[in-house]
Amino acid sequence: MEDRQIMSGRWRFVDVVAQAPLEIDYRILSAYAWVGKVEFQVKYTFKENKKGKETPPPPIIKTYPSDERHTDPWVYAVRFRPEPGTAIEVTLIVDNKVQLSEKIDIGVQLNLAQTQQLTPHASRLVRAINTTPTGCPAYTDDQDKPDAKIDTTTIQNILNWIWHKLDGGFDPVWLGPDGGRGLALDEMNLSTTELQSEEWARGYSELAVGSRYGGAESAWYFFLFNGDKTDGPSTRRMADRRDAGNGRSWFPVGFACQQMSTLGLMLGNYPYVDFSPALNAGGSLALPVFNTKGGHAYGPGEMAGDPPKSIRTPRGGLNATPPVCPGTVYEFYKTPSVGGAHIGTLIRVHPDPTGWCGIQSIDTGGLNAPNRDTPENFNNRNYDDPWLLNDDPVHGIEPFKGVGVPYPNTPLSLATIRTWWPIGFARLVLRRRSDKTVLYATPMLRMHYQTQGFPLGLYGWSLRGRPYAPAIEALWQITIPQSGFARTAVDSGPDITMTQLLQAAGIPTDHPETPLRPTGPGGGQRLFFFASIQVNANDHASRVETPPAVNIGISLPWGVRSKHSSAPDFPPLTNVPPYFRGDE
Repeated sequence: MEDRQIMSGRWRFVDVVAQAPLEIDYRILSAYAWVGKVEFQVKYTFKENKKGKETPPPPIIKTYPSDERHTDPWVYAVRFRPEPGTAIEVTLIVDNKVQLSEKIDIGVQLNLAQTQQLTPHASRLVRAINTTPTGCPAYTDDQDKPDAKIDTTTIQNILNWIWHKLDGGFDPVWLGPDGGRGLALDEMNLSTTELQSEEWARGYSELAVGSRYGGAESAWYFFLFNGDKTDGPSTRRMADRRDAGNGRSWFPVGFACQQMSTLGLMLGNYPYVDFSPALNAGGSLALPVFNTKGGHAYGPGEMAGDPPKSIRTPRGGLNATPPVCPGTVYEFYKTPSVGGAHIGTLIRVHPDPTGWCGIQSIDTGGLNAPNRDTPENFNNRNYDDPWLLNDDPVHGIEPFKGVGVPYPNTPLSLATIRTWWPIGFARLVLRRRSDKTVLYATPMLRMHYQTQGFPLGLYGWSLRGRPYAPAIEALWQITIPQSGFARTAVDSGPDITMTQLLQAAGIPTDHPETPLRPTGPGGGQRLFFFASIQVNANDHASRVETPPAVNIGISLPWGVRSKHSSAPDFPPLTNVPPYFRGDE
């Protein structure tokens, strides 16, 4: 156990009300299993009366078994409203040895200016994927050395780490420093309607963040339905599966703007008839979802006055009747779906008559949100934008054509959204950095395991902070099916294996796969290389669209787990995590 594994004990100030005591939220962070028995001891004292009498409550002790692996990185939290003079002491004991101990005078913090804590920078999943601290278990003493010893145990530990991050899902990310207030949903004191909206927002961004913006063919696999390049067949199949499967359906791993907005209505559980055949980058405001049951379509001349009154500004939109809300779309175009035509969707709103008004979009980039690009972004155009505040208007490249406010509806729950499975395939590749020798590659894997979907952003999160990173490079290769193979993948559902899927599509399984080439759709290929996901020198996840050199020579038989042929003396692995076993 090393001190650096105790990532932070951090203050959280929440539920701030003017001239009211602050609420203290003290948390210790770890994103992985502890090595050995762990105890947290928390003591706090406060002045009971003006004479300064201190009353120490009994210590709070929480113990974790040595083999427990945590999906919630905030493994300990104590929350209370302090009085001046309050002090808190936190001690972390691992295997009967003190690893962290600190005492903090909260009275100093109480003298700080009180400001609202739900900041305009909250709830951006794209940043949180790369800024949430992630611990690294101390498997060996040399795991951070470029020349670390590499053996089967080394590879096994890396696979266990990556699987743990995939299996843990996005909850640890939402609790990170950029995940809103770093609180779990049940800590946020939301009303039923607010909770449903936030669950929808989180599920929506989980499916979309990290996805690739591509042309029409690569984005929604338009060739999968016998050359039909319209959105209708794909959208209808998504809706049919959703409605027949208690809310569970499939989703693509790439989006253009109109498909991104269509996904929002799909997850909002709107009947397909109300937005059939699909949203478009222009001309969508006539759909029933924006014109019936309390929805409203604002034309470009409606509420087009000064910025505080304009429907294009947060203040104007949130004070309109009906107000803009999550799921609201903005259209900019000269000719629908031509040139710079664009449609973008709101994912969150923050109405506050006496404070700041804000709207947050989830977008492919066409709404031109200011300060959108930061070093922590997932190296692509599809993610949740920064907040737009007060009187700053929403911008597009082409003329503003209006705003569509959907009618109120109960969206799918976050638990249901997380069961949606991507139509794509993933392969994890490990190679030695010094000479680029491929040490291990999984078979081609479906992008879900049982009822848990693995979106592209989650693959990026899974690679951060892994052990032995200086010595071993890890990357995910993502491919998508095409033509009839894509239709088979959609219509066969999530429960058949990769080998069964290939057999259903009439693809031989007794020989190595067709090499993955960086060519566009068509041309007779059944697979299209879509993206490579890896981390950079700053441990930030990024998505690379061009096929890396590691593609060359990786030709494992379909559905068979194996070492790579370039390392013939590398012993086979045992106890591989379940997802990495493919069909085994």
